[in-house]
Amino acid sequence: MDLYRVTMQDGSTLDEYFGSDNEAIQEATKANHGVSEGVKVERYAGDGTLYPTKLPNGGYRGTVRKHHAC
Repeated sequence: MDLYRVTMQDGSTLDEYFGSDNEAIQEATKANHGVSEGVKVERYAGDGTLYPTKLPNGGYRGTVRKHHAC
């Protein structure tokens, strides 16, 4: 597990351990009422440097997607 820093829209931060970037992003998004906009998730390196994470294309796997009729 890696240590992540989650920064919410209001500027509050939380450092917590997660199993992957995707898991950290999912939990941060859930905590923000299902919206990832304005939420920043960064992973700590061994030397304490923070590295940004990135949402996969289309959001995380729990995102509801609208389907268009063919």
